[in-house]
Amino acid sequence: MKEKFVKDEELVTPERYLQNKIEAWDFAIQSLFPYPLGVVSKYVIRHKHKGGKQDLEKALIWAKKAKESYKYISLCCPSGGIIYFEEVPKANIKNFPDLGEGEIIILKLLQEVTSRLRDEEMFDGVMSHIIKILENLIDDYS
Repeated sequence: MKEKFVKDEELVTPERYLQNKIEAWDFAIQSLFPYPLGVVSKYVIRHKHKGGKQDLEKALIWAKKAKESYKYISLCCPSGGIIYFEEVPKANIKNFPDLGEGEIIILKLLQEVTSRLRDEEMFDGVMSHIIKILENLIDDYS
């Protein structure tokens, strides 16, 4: 049977997650992402160090599922709008030096959509944009 984990790696704070200034799970938790959006961010952040193209494909699957699940995701809506962006970690090259422009845009869009979950039309449009970026990243994967 093929092993589906990295043999002898640390289970908490493995080396591959230390490439950025913030770990994937801390970014998702501190951004108050609903679970499906947190999963998308995790796969986008880690793809270069763990699962490669398959991680981007998983992110795409979760993004599509999130888009279909607005009714439930909207129940997680944080309130406060502008205050949200003062408190959450920045999705930028300083915090994620190993990510490209497309990956950073996805993280920013995930935060944007989380900050305004009450707007279904905006949610649908942003998730469609995230899906397109993921499809392009997968197509361009070397």
